[in-house]
Amino acid sequence: EDGKTLIGNSSGVRALKECHEGAVYLHRTKQYVVSKLDLHRRNVIVKNAKLNYYTRAVSEKDTEILGAPLDSREFPNFVARVGRLKVTERIVAYEKRRTSGQELIGVVDLDLPPVHFETVGFWIEIPDMIKEAIQEAGLHFMGGIHALEHAAIAMFPLFALCDRDDIGGISTPQHEQVCRAAVFIYDGHPGGVGLARHIDGRVEELLEKTRSLVQGCPCEEGCPSCIHSPKCGSGNKPLDKQACLEI
Repeated sequence: EDGKTLIGNSSGVRALKECHEGAVYLHRTKQYVVSKLDLHRRNVIVKNAKLNYYTRAVSEKDTEILGAPLDSREFPNFVARVGRLKVTERIVAYEKRRTSGQELIGVVDLDLPPVHFETVGFWIEIPDMIKEAIQEAGLHFMGGIHALEHAAIAMFPLFALCDRDDIGGISTPQHEQVCRAAVFIYDGHPGGVGLARHIDGRVEELLEKTRSLVQGCPCEEGCPSCIHSPKCGSGNKPLDKQACLEI
């Protein structure tokens, strides 16, 4: 109709991340630029383009624990729990980066509605004494738990038949419900599909695999093979490899 052709579809928060106005959309190796995102009609209008840059969404996330935990396990230096979560994600801006070298060209603010979904996840509650010890050592605590989140998600497919894109994560230095630092890892599908429950009873094993991954990587400050994530909404900042290992 009017020379328009359907080339693909997207849904949920992925649609806002990949199909906001100004986004460079890739389809079968061809570049398109999004000229209009019509949330009311659920349409995305794109145009052919040949660009020397790509775009990456910048997002903010927070999580709310819904009801009492479904399970809790206490370990010598931390507590792990499983429960229902409400995740809220806001796409606040997007970066333009050169295809060659990934140089940052600019950042464009976005005004998009938040996306909410309920799921099931587990979280690790980190005592204040560990947080204080990391800070006293001159390391970046937030960078450490952020790196821990990324590396644990990378190891997750060893415990559940899934892709790392099926798993989401949030790390926070002070969660208002937990009243301490926490790292959340949850099913990336609304309602949950049972992935997070695979870790119930195997948290220590997951953390051992995570530590081995980070410790065994020869890089000095972190790289895509250990603590960087290709889908990080904050552009892999902050990250602290040494703090991750100490935590």
